[in-house]
Amino acid sequence: FRPIIVTNEETDGESLSMGRKNLKKWLGRKIRVVLQNKLVLIGIFSCTDHDENLVLSNCGTYISEDEKPISVGKVMVPGHQISSVFVDMLD
Repeated sequence: FRPIIVTNEETDGESLSMGRKNLKKWLGRKIRVVLQNKLVLIGIFSCTDHDENLVLSNCGTYISEDEKPISVGKVMVPGHQISSVFVDMLD
């Protein structure tokens, strides 16, 4: 087993695949995750793994768009429960 570590440190980037380059760009960005049960999570993208699980920090959960978010802190989102992911690239 050889772990692959991707951080926001400055590197030449030539050794990373296109997918890993995208993941590197998304680190620290606000993302919106919609689960299969229609629950919406919005938080800061912290990491992922080979099973497509996501870790979000400073996360809030929305039952419906009309309600205020419930702050839940840091969460691990199981990959098999994810319907869609949106990355906020505005900055």
